[in-house]
Amino acid sequence: MSRKDNTSNKALQSDALLIFNTIHDKATPKAIREEIGYYADDVLNISPLVPDLWSDRELFVACFVDGMKRATEEPYTYSRDTVREIVESLKKGETPEEIIARFNEARKRVASERLNAPEPKDKSSNDWRVWKVRQLERAFNGTDAKAYDAAWTEYQALLRGLVSDRQFYHVSYALALLPHLLAARQEIDATIAREKRSSQKRGGKK
Repeated sequence: MSRKDNTSNKALQSDALLIFNTIHDKATPKAIREEIGYYADDVLNISPLVPDLWSDRELFVACFVDGMKRATEEPYTYSRDTVREIVESLKKGETPEEIIARFNEARKRVASERLNAPEPKDKSSNDWRVWKVRQLERAFNGTDAKAYDAAWTEYQALLRGLVSDRQFYHVSYALALLPHLLAARQEIDATIAREKRSSQKRGGKK
């Protein structure tokens, strides 16, 4: 091992201990520790070693160093860079709570920018599909009654249009939708059965 590699390993080992100690510090709220652990997990999972990483400090450090070195391609580079940012922020004196709060604010800002982005012109593109899904999700989960009703109308038109189109009846579409359709049917049937039992109890029937 070269002197440069040895120095790099020692730096990564130091970073690993900082992360390990942070996620085991009971003075930090559990939710914060879990979120930092979530980012670290993505790096640890890159390593082929799989024992209980969270209780064994030495193994955690070994897998952390290995994972950080292996994370040279997407999507692993995102996890690596995020962990690096957490480490550097901790070294600068930022608290775990402040780091996660900053991450959350950044996520909210990006989500808001995406929701308010203009509609892509090419309706056959992946960008347009992603944009449309976000718009419908916002309408379904929001408090605007008119937007909610409009989303349902558009959703129903989409379903009816697909069902009436001969090209829709292809096995690839059927297989892609089948698990979701069956799950919806099961959930609805279970709800109907619960409501029926509840109605019978209120009516004094067995």
